[in-house]
Amino acid sequence: MIRAINRQVSSVRKNAMKQQESKAVTGVSPDNSPEGAGVQVLEQCPVWWDEYPGKNRSFYQCSLWGQYLKESKGCRTFYCYSESDGKIKGTLLAYLMPIESPLAKIFKLNKLYWHQGPLLADTADFDTANALLAALFNAAGGPLLVNGSSPYIDQKEVGELYPGLSEKFKLKMNKWATFLVDLTGGDEKVWLNLLPDARRLVSRMRESGYEVRFIGRNDLATYLDLLQRYRKSAGLAMPPFYPTNELLDQLDDDAVLLPGVYIDDRLCAVSPVLFHGDTCTFFAAAQEPGLTGRERSVSYLLHWSIMEAACRCKIKSYDLAGVAPAPATAKEEGIKRFKGKWGGRYLEYPVLDGGVGIMGRCLDILRLIFRKTIK
Repeated sequence: MIRAINRQVSSVRKNAMKQQESKAVTGVSPDNSPEGAGVQVLEQCPVWWDEYPGKNRSFYQCSLWGQYLKESKGCRTFYCYSESDGKIKGTLLAYLMPIESPLAKIFKLNKLYWHQGPLLADTADFDTANALLAALFNAAGGPLLVNGSSPYIDQKEVGELYPGLSEKFKLKMNKWATFLVDLTGGDEKVWLNLLPDARRLVSRMRESGYEVRFIGRNDLATYLDLLQRYRKSAGLAMPPFYPTNELLDQLDDDAVLLPGVYIDDRLCAVSPVLFHGDTCTFFAAAQEPGLTGRERSVSYLLHWSIMEAACRCKIKSYDLAGVAPAPATAKEEGIKRFKGKWGGRYLEYPVLDGGVGIMGRCLDILRLIFRKTIK
């Protein structure tokens, strides 16, 4: 799987080198950037992008993610980097996602996202992080609502810069969390690290005839139908990122796997898994609405099957992303308790959120008042 992703990255890089060098949207040194630091913001990916900082780059800071967002989702992408004396000091990939509501369209309000960034040569370099965000906000225009998270695995020290960035740009700083499961000891060791309750439920599901099969492209429509029904029953909109033929075309089939739980040839649940570098994570999971009794334990069998497959592929960690540090509802408490059963290391990381500039902050207040209108 890892070799497949690396081949795809190499292919993207070679194709990019055949094109004309990216045209800068803005090449600025903002007033609050350090002297001598040049910051560029491009809407096309630079040919060297995936080479910095090498294997430690998060998937969500890779050219593959930017290419998918632009070509399949129609998003404006921004490749930001700071350079000084011929050396890259930091990078950040972000994208604009329109907010689908009448009020947002009237004010031309967009949401600006980035995941697990910026990446810095010096993880304590506040000036570079500040300059990257300033240039990004300038290039994206406004008004903007921002949602961005720090790199919590390979560059967790960057998260320590977030309080200062929050104060500088008058953004809110919230906490989010994950459990990171160490897979380096192999499936037998991982199994022993599970809480007894998790091991019992996995075994019970298998003894009851539930089995895991990996879904292929021919069954994507079945997964999509299940995802739509699950999200609708939970009162949730469709996620912005879920497996499609377009995504698989860009990432390679082996980079995204779709394990599904079946009973009597009936699909009960699916949990897509993204493999990148030394880690893997699940996303856009779905299960049959209204499951009762022992069927509600299908997620236990799914997650254990994911970890078994990852161990066989020599993946080092499994990221159970999506945990509220201080659960405010019974649902959030249940999610945190469930994800804590897999023997993972609990990690918190900061998230920047809110409006940029006076107009953005005013609209953010309206968003909180009329959340259902412009969310």
